[in-house]
Amino acid sequence: RYEDYLQEYNEKYKVYSYLNSQIEKTQSEFLKVQEDFNVAKERDKDKYYYIVDRLRDMYHESGTRHKLMKKVFVLLHEELQSIKQRMKDFAKDYSKE
Repeated sequence: RYEDYLQEYNEKYKVYSYLNSQIEKTQSEFLKVQEDFNVAKERDKDKYYYIVDRLRDMYHESGTRHKLMKKVFVLLHEELQSIKQRMKDFAKDYSKE
C-alpha cells in the first residue's frame, strides 16, 4: 500500500513540477514586460502604448491557459499533501505493529 501511495505521489509530482515551471515562466514574462512598462510610462509614450498592446496580447494568449494551469496546480498541490499525509499515517501505523 505504501508503494502505491509513493507511485501515485511521484506521478502527480512530475505534473505538478512541470506546471509550476510553466506558471513561473509566464509570471517572469509578465514581470519583464511590467519593468519595460514602468520605464516607458515616464520616458516614451509611443513605447508605452506599444507595451500596453503587447500586454493585452499576452493576456489573451496566455490568460485562459494560465488560469487552467493554476487551477490544476492548486488541485495537485492539495492531492499531494493528502497523499503525503496518508504515507505518514501508514508509516506511523506500520511502526506501531
